Amino acid sequence: MSSVSTTHVSKGGLEGVVATTSSICYIDGDQGVLAYRGIDIHELADNSNFEETCYLLWFGRLPKRDELKELHDRLAEERKLDASILNLMRMAPKHALPMDVLRTAVSALSFYDPEEKNNDREANVHKAIRLTSQIAMIVANGWEVGVITDPKAGDPSLKDKLGVFPIPSHTAGKTAPVFLGGSDLGISAKSKMQGLAQEWVKLLAGVKFQTQMATVGQVIPNNTTLLDLNANNPLLGTFAAAAKNSRFVPNSPNWANVESANVLQDMLVSIFTGKQTIPAATSAASSQISTILNAKS
Repeated sequence: MSSVSTTHVSKGGLEGVVATTSSICYIDGDQGVLAYRGIDIHELADNSNFEETCYLLWFGRLPKRDELKELHDRLAEERKLDASILNLMRMAPKHALPMDVLRTAVSALSFYDPEEKNNDREANVHKAIRLTSQIAMIVANGWEVGVITDPKAGDPSLKDKLGVFPIPSHTAGKTAPVFLGGSDLGISAKSKMQGLAQEWVKLLAGVKFQTQMATVGQVIPNNTTLLDLNANNPLLGTFAAAAKNSRFVPNSPNWANVESANVLQDMLVSIFTGKQTIPAATSAASSQISTILNAKS
């Protein structure tokens, strides 16, 4: 009697295991395909905006004009946070990572959700709309006029009293240079689709989407030729003008540690509150920054 033996080599983790099937998203890593509800993301990027894509994911089709307006209005209506969420974020320690604070705040939102215990389809759509708006407010909390003047969490009486100004320079008629800030876009060295990732970065950094981010998202674009898009905005226009005289932060991996330590923020607070003179505060901050930048990563 002969015997037959087989050797089965197990793959690590969940490689090759199908967890579920979905009509929402289709991914083919080998072919570089990502599609939402059967529509390639390249087509969505060229022809749809954020709200339209949200509607597509939630309802399975692109919205009609009146449906898009209704969604836009509902998202705007839900852009508010309970004061307790704001307090929770303020209590986070300085060393806490932004994503950790965001995760904790999003979890806490469930305490204030009027449909927390309801998990039917309609309630889940309501939650999706609320979360989409509230997460944006968490990320932008403290910097947006809408948060400051919110009737519940802020002070509406400040609406016409808010103003901004560039930090003046020691040279008359000039403004002090400012640091360029924002998001760093990187592509993993081990990515199998680096070409596709580069295409996405180019799209986001291109004139079309930077224009949308400036006019719709109310942020500073990445291109000096677009800075005048918000020139007539009394608040944003000031920031855009200041960005024309800007500098990049030091090209060091340790700069993130400088930001997480709030060195510059603490320096300004000490100056504005009169705790330190300008020379003393700036000298102390410079020394602290140098120490952090020169530390071993």
